[in-house]
Amino acid sequence: MSDIEPKSVEPVVGIAPANIRGVLLSDGWHPVEPGTFRAGRLDGVDAGQVSPIWFSFKCDSAERIAGPVSSIVAVREF
Repeated sequence: MSDIEPKSVEPVVGIAPANIRGVLLSDGWHPVEPGTFRAGRLDGVDAGQVSPIWFSFKCDSAERIAGPVSSIVAVREF
């Protein structure tokens, strides 16, 4: 997986990214290591191109998961 990190975006619907503890994707719930959830547009996109908003986070196993925000079904917040 690439080391490209999403640029930060403002929180929406009152959910602070730092408080997200789980993400529901099509294959089930994934635990989120505290403070590792990020969302934003990808760095390295050529000027004039529209980049979809992406997310990334580390699981408890230190595995990093990333993908388009549109693939998130729900999040758990503490």
